[in-house]
Amino acid sequence: MTAEKKPKKAPVNQADAAMEELKSDLQRVQADFINFRRRIEGERGELLQAAKGSVVEQLLPLFDNLDRAIAHIPVELSENAWAEGVAQVGRQVGEALGELGIVVYGRIGDEFDPNLHEAIDHDGAGHHVSEIVSKGYRIGERVIRPAMVKVGRVKKEDD
Repeated sequence: MTAEKKPKKAPVNQADAAMEELKSDLQRVQADFINFRRRIEGERGELLQAAKGSVVEQLLPLFDNLDRAIAHIPVELSENAWAEGVAQVGRQVGEALGELGIVVYGRIGDEFDPNLHEAIDHDGAGHHVSEIVSKGYRIGERVIRPAMVKVGRVKKEDD
């Protein structure tokens, strides 16, 4: 009588070990892919912000001149339809910048921040923005152009 041979357990254990190793490798590859995709999406977002910032930077002189034109509309033309149209264009520019994620900043009374402001004059009497020479622009935390300001004591209404 011949005895039936029992299959060795070693090959089964080797197969199980190989399968676990392949499973582990697959999980690592999936995790690497997820991390890669997140990194690429983050880089794409940063690139998009940089591109927007670059375009806006090229248009800043136009925005500044439009603001100056609106600020200097003669009183006798304040009710003029053409002057009102120019002012409306200025408002639309502001809205479009907001939709792009561009923040326009710089107000009288703000505390001077060298990361956001460029001081062109200081009267020595304070550390607040006393006059805005040109607005600042930023996208996210990236400053496109610092606000050019005069720093000093903020004048009150009764000064």
